[in-house]
Amino acid sequence: MGFLPVSGLASKAGATYLNPRAPEFKLDFLTTLHRKGGQSLLLLAGSIPGVWIGAHFNARTPEVILRNTIAAVLAVVGLKMLG
Repeated sequence: MGFLPVSGLASKAGATYLNPRAPEFKLDFLTTLHRKGGQSLLLLAGSIPGVWIGAHFNARTPEVILRNTIAAVLAVVGLKMLG
């Protein structure tokens, strides 16, 4: 795929990609441009324990419970996004 062309910087920490073929499609994302690393370090510090805990419980939890939990979380997030 390659790199996405950035159409504009929303702030010092973010950018926006607009697809010329589909103007209604807009993708906002974080960049490391103009950052000193504090935000990235906080994101990493929160992600590592989350991955470790998730892997720990994933190995010990029955598949049926994991499947139902993921389905419930996705349903709640979908309903929140709809309004």
